[in-house]
Amino acid sequence: MQQSLNDLNQAYQNFFKSTKGQRKGKPVKPPKFKSRKLKQTARFTKGGFKIGQNKVYLAKIGKVKIVW
Repeated sequence: MQQSLNDLNQAYQNFFKSTKGQRKGKPVKPPKFKSRKLKQTARFTKGGFKIGQNKVYLAKIGKVKIVW
């Protein structure tokens, strides 16, 4: 939840900077609320995962086997 709030905050900052002319490039449109039903994603910080030889450790999930 916190990450999505950070993304929303950044989107609005980019939009308002664009309307004031403080942002380079083409004008940015206001953020849209998108449906998140089609694909599942996850974000992990630097401490949120560890990569081993045959397994990856993911925080809150545990060890996941890698298929190369």
